[in-house]
Formats: sequence, structure tokens, C-alpha cells
Amino acid sequence: MRVFYLLAVLTGLFLGGCGVEWLPPPPQVAAFSFTPNSVTGVATGSTQTSNTVTLSMDTTSANISVSGGEYSVNGGAFTSTAGTVANGDTVAVRHTASSNAGSTVTTMLLVGDKRATFSSTTAGGADAFSFSPSAVFNVTPGSTQTSNAATVNVSGTAQISVTGGEYSVDGSAFTSSSGTIGAGTHTVQLQHTAADGLNSTTVATTVTIGGTSASFTSATGNVAAATIDVNGTADTTVTGQLALQLVPGTYNIAITQGFGAYSLNGADGDYQVEEQAVAFTNGQIIHFQDFANPTVGDVATTVFTIDGVPITFRVHTTQ
Repeated sequence: MRVFYLLAVLTGLFLGGCGVEWLPPPPQVAAFSFTPNSVTGVATGSTQTSNTVTLSMDTTSANISVSGGEYSVNGGAFTSTAGTVANGDTVAVRHTASSNAGSTVTTMLLVGDKRATFSSTTAGGADAFSFSPSAVFNVTPGSTQTSNAATVNVSGTAQISVTGGEYSVDGSAFTSSSGTIGAGTHTVQLQHTAADGLNSTTVATTVTIGGTSASFTSATGNVAAATIDVNGTADTTVTGQLALQLVPGTYNIAITQGFGAYSLNGADGDYQVEEQAVAFTNGQIIHFQDFANPTVGDVATTVFTIDGVPITFRVHTTQ
């Protein structure tokens, strides 16, 4: 009996004190990372995908899981469901960028005991802003026209671009080149050369900051010309509207081209095609209507004139 007791004691001492490891070591996965591991200035709501990384490990397989996005193995379908990967497999991750300007989304991929992250930061945005006045009239043809300064609040680092002229930020030199504008409160001005008064009467300059736009217009007469583009389904009636820019007064409105109609209030049954004299105020809304052509890609064009100044309404058939 004593012999069996001694054997039991010796066995326990051997197993407990000699450092024998009865559990296998965890899978060993080599450290990995995405290059680049972050991108900035991306469009809100866009899909952002990392580069592809090849995994290295000294085990037959390892667990893989993701948070804040999806992953793909060996170019397969993206998934957010946990799984396993093997040595030599390739992986990539993706996510949907934030819907907010200047915001970051991060995806973390865990393989075995190693992890890597991939982040995207959306381009900064800007609060709504405007120039006052937004239009000037009876300017000298060919003269330089400069807007008043508009104050704009920017979140994140935003893209800034201009069409139809130049812009200045915080009193800097005017430029037509696209660039970036940092977070904070800034002043912006626009500048352009007025129309020659012969071939054209109106020039409009539009600056866009982080997806938010504002315009400054000059006209050599009492009315600013404009073009309205809308999309529509084939063989349907499509409407649009415009805030007129003009010196308040009575003007003749007429249709000189096309088959559209106009309305002063946009009510059904109020659209008309006859020429008439109307007392307009600056910023007054006028409504337009036309029929979309039956072929995708076609454009139905109606030209309305206000004392001879063209207001062009174009309906693009898109489906």
C-alpha cells in the first residue's frame, strides 16, 4: 500500500514541478500592417479599401475577425463574419467613409494574436455661406468685379475650388487654383472680369468649400442671365425653378426657343407660354416646365427671356 502511495506522490511532483506544458502554444502570426494605414480627404459616404497584405504564420490556421468594416481573403467576397485563414493567405479590409465632413472611420482586423488598422478621414466641410450682395448690376463691361467678404466656418481640412473667376481666403492673393482650407472661421472673396456686354452680359463665379458652394454674379444690365439644368425620366414632364437676380422692376418675359412653359407660383394649371409684363423683385422664384425627350442622353432646351436676357432651362433625359 505504501508503494502505491509513494508512486502517486512522485507522479504528482513530476507533473506539477517539472514545467511540463500540456497545452499547445497559441498560433504564432507575424505582425502585419496596411500601407497606408490611413487616408484623408476622402468623399463622405465613399467606400474605402486598404491595400492587400500577405499573412505569415507558423500554424496551419488562425482565427480572423474584424470590427468597423469588412475583410476579404484571397480576393474573395468581403464579409464581417469571423473565420480562419492559413499561412500565405492575402487579406484586405474596407469600410464606408463617414457621412460627416472631417470625421474618421477605423477598421481593425485581428488575425491570431496580431492586429492592424485602416482608417479614412473625410474631407472637411463648410457651413452654408453667401456673398452680400450676391449679384451686382449695370457694371462696366470688362471691369474687374470683386465680391464683399463672406464668413465661412470650416470643419476639418476642406477642399476649395472655383469656377468662373478667382477666390481669396483671409485676404490672400486671388487665385483660380484648387487648394485646401484649414478648420476654423475664414473670410472668402470672389473676383472676375465682367462680361463684354456684347457677346455676353453676365458672369457668375462659384466657390466650393468642402461640398458647400456660394456664387457672386455681375451683369452689365438690369438682369442676370442664368442656366438651369435638371434631370428627368423619358416622356415625363419635368419642372425646375430659379431665384431671379435683377434690379426690381417691371419686365417682359417671353419664350424665344423651345416648347417649355413658365409659372410665377408653380401651381398646377398656372404654367403659360404667352409673353407678358411682370413686376419682379430680386430673388423672386420663377418656375419652369418642359417635357423630357424620349431618348436617354437627349436635352430638351427652352430659352425664356426677361427683357431680352436669356434664362435657359435644360431637361436632360437620364432614364
